[in-house]
Amino acid sequence: MNRLYICGNLLSVIMLCSCTHNESSHSEEVDAHHDHGDEIVLHKKDAEAFGVKTITVQPGVFSEIINVTGQIMPSTTGSITLVAPKSGTINFRSGIAQGMDVEKSQTIATISTTGISGGDVSAVAKARVVAAKKELDRLTELLADGIVTRQQVNQAQAEYNQAVASYSPSAASGSVSSPIKGVLTELSVQNGDYVDAGQPIAIVSQNNKLTLKADIPVRYFNKSKNITDGNIRIPGSGNWVSFDSIKAAPTADSPTSATQGYMPLYFSITNNGNLMAGSFVEIALKGAERENVIFVPSKAVTEQQGARFVYVRVDDDGYRKVPVVTGASDGMSVEIVDGLKSGDEIVCEGAVFIRLAETSGAVPEGHSHNH
Repeated sequence: MNRLYICGNLLSVIMLCSCTHNESSHSEEVDAHHDHGDEIVLHKKDAEAFGVKTITVQPGVFSEIINVTGQIMPSTTGSITLVAPKSGTINFRSGIAQGMDVEKSQTIATISTTGISGGDVSAVAKARVVAAKKELDRLTELLADGIVTRQQVNQAQAEYNQAVASYSPSAASGSVSSPIKGVLTELSVQNGDYVDAGQPIAIVSQNNKLTLKADIPVRYFNKSKNITDGNIRIPGSGNWVSFDSIKAAPTADSPTSATQGYMPLYFSITNNGNLMAGSFVEIALKGAERENVIFVPSKAVTEQQGARFVYVRVDDDGYRKVPVVTGASDGMSVEIVDGLKSGDEIVCEGAVFIRLAETSGAVPEGHSHNH
C-alpha cells in the first residue's frame, strides 16, 4: 500500500525532510488500517491540535453571483462637512486619521496664517471691532455733553455693528472642531496644505454610516433588480464579510454619474471598524437562488499548479486529495461543479496542514514507506 505519512511533530518533519518515526511502529500503523491507495495520514489527535475541521457536503441553495468592483463612500445622511474657517495653512492635531472616532466639539485641526501673504485677515477684522467700539464709546460720552450730534453717534454705532458682523471668533482662532460625535470618514486635505476660507477639509459621519457603490455591467441590468444581498472583501486583506454583518441595505443615497457601460447600485452600510471611505473593494452580489447546488467554504479549496483540490477525509487518520471543478464564488463559499458528492466529508479549516502532511511524504534517499 502506498501511503503518505506524517508523525506527531509536523513542522519538524517538514523542515528536516527526514523520517523520524520507527519503522517497526510504522509497519504496525500501516497494518492497522485498510488499504486506501494514495492516502495522506495525519493522526486524529494531531489534526485536532492543528485545528483541522471537517464538514459533510450537502446540496443546498446557492445564489447566482455577479462579481463586480465598487467603492466605499461617505454617507450623505448623518454627515457633517467641516470647512476651513479662514485661509491659511492647515495643521492637523496629533493622532488625527481617517477612520478614527471623534467626540463632539473635539478640535481636529487649526489654521495658521503665519507666513501667508496679506497677513491674518481675522486679526485685522478683530482690530476693526476694537477700534469701532472705542470710537462709539467716545462719541457716546461727548453726546452727553452736547459736543457731538445724535447723527454722529448713530453713524459710529452702524460702523461698530458692521465690524462685529465681519468678525468671527471661531475664524479668528483658526480652530476646526466637529459639531457632532461620529467617525472621521474622510480627510479632504493633507497636513500642511494651504486652504481657502470655506474649503471642505473633512467629513464626520454619525452612527458609522457609509455608502457602498457597486458598479454593475449593464448586461446584468435585468438581474440587478433582484439584488439585495452579497459579500465584500475588506480592503488590504483577504477577508470577506457578508452584507448582513455590515447591515447593508439598498438605498438611493449618493447618486453619481455612472461609468460608461456600467450602472451604479448603492447600499447603506454600517462601518465595522475595517471600512474606510474612498477605498475600492471587491463585491460578490447575490442574485436569483438556485436549488440543489453543491458548494463548500472557499478556504476548503486549495490550488496547485493551476488545478483546484479539496481534501476528503476517508477515515479517522486518513485524507485523500480530490480534484474539483469550481463554479461561481461569493468569496465565502464556492460552487463545486464536479468532483464532490453529497455525503463527502471534507476539510473546511486547516487544509494547509493536510497539504503539509502530503508534501512531507517525500522521504530521503535510502528510506521507504512502501510496504
